[in-house]
Amino acid sequence: MIHIDIIAPVYNEEDGISAFLEELEKIAVPLLRGPDGERDIQILLVNDGSTDKTLGNLTSRHYKMPVKVVSLSRNFGHQAAVWAGIESSRENAYVVVMDSDLQDPPKELVRIFAEFANGGEVVLMERRTRKDTIVKRGMARLFYRLQRALAGQSTFENVGDFFGLAPNAKKALLSHQESVKYLRGLVAQLGFDRKILQYDREERPVGRTHYTFPKMFALALSGLTGFSVSPLMWVVYAAFFGVLLGTSLIGYVFFLRIFSHKELAAGWASSTVASMTMSIITLLSLAIVALYLARVVQELKARPVYLTHKVEAFGPNSTHELDLNDEIQ
Repeated sequence: MIHIDIIAPVYNEEDGISAFLEELEKIAVPLLRGPDGERDIQILLVNDGSTDKTLGNLTSRHYKMPVKVVSLSRNFGHQAAVWAGIESSRENAYVVVMDSDLQDPPKELVRIFAEFANGGEVVLMERRTRKDTIVKRGMARLFYRLQRALAGQSTFENVGDFFGLAPNAKKALLSHQESVKYLRGLVAQLGFDRKILQYDREERPVGRTHYTFPKMFALALSGLTGFSVSPLMWVVYAAFFGVLLGTSLIGYVFFLRIFSHKELAAGWASSTVASMTMSIITLLSLAIVALYLARVVQELKARPVYLTHKVEAFGPNSTHELDLNDEIQ
C-alpha cells in the first residue's frame, strides 16, 4: 500500500478553508483506490499561527478521511509552515505540497499520483496560465529570469510551491540544513526522476492573498541569495576593473610628470598617485573580503555534498535494490 500525505499550510483562511477541504476530499476520497492499488491518504494541515477562526473551523469539522492538523506557536511564514508539514509527514509517505486557497486545483492530484505510480520521484507543477495582475505577472517573470541568470538551472520559471516528492526525495530535501528556506529552489535542484506537469493556476475564490509585496520581496531575496554568490563575485570583478583603471591612471600621471613638457600644478602628481594607490588598496581588500565571504556563505548553508539516488547490489542472490537505510557491508 502506498502512503501519501497532502500538505497544505493554512493562515487566516476562515472564509475559504471549508471550500478547500470539501474540494480536496471530493478529489482525494475516490483516489484511495487506484489502478496501482490501495492508497493510504492523509491530509496534513499546518496552521501557521492563524488569528481568526481558522483553527476552530479545522478542529470542529467532520472529515471523510484521515486529517492531521499541526499548529505552529505563531506565524512563521509560508516556507517555514511547508517545511513543518514535510517534517511532520509519515516517514515512508509520499508528500504533495499545495496551497489551501484553491489556486492550486485539487483535481491535479490525479495526475501527480499517476506520476508517482509511474516511478516519478519529484513532480513539479508548472503554471501554464495564472490569473494575476499584469504587474504581478511582470514582476514574477523578471524575478525568475534574474534568478536563472544568477543561479543557472537551480530553479524553473513559473514553478512555485506546488509539488510532489517520493519518500527518498523527501529525505534528501530534509537533509538541507539552512535556516532560511527557499523550497522551490531546493526542490528543483534535487534531481532524481523528475517530472514537470503544466496546469492552469486558478483565481482565488474568496479572501485575499497573504503574500504581500514585502513578503514576496523577502522571498525573492532569499531565492537570489540562497542559490548564488554572483553578487559577491560582481564586487570582485568591479574591484579588479577599478585596480586596472587606477594602475593605468598612475602610469599616465608618471608619463606626464617625466616625459610631458606641460606645466603641472604643484602637488597634483603626488596627490593623484597617493589617492589612486589608496583606492587600489581599498578595492583589493574589498575583493579579498568578498571572495572569503562567498566561501563562508557556501559553507554556512551546510547543504549535503551529494544526494544518493539509489543503491543496488549485484552478484549471486543479491540482484536487488537496497534501501538507503540498509548498512552495506
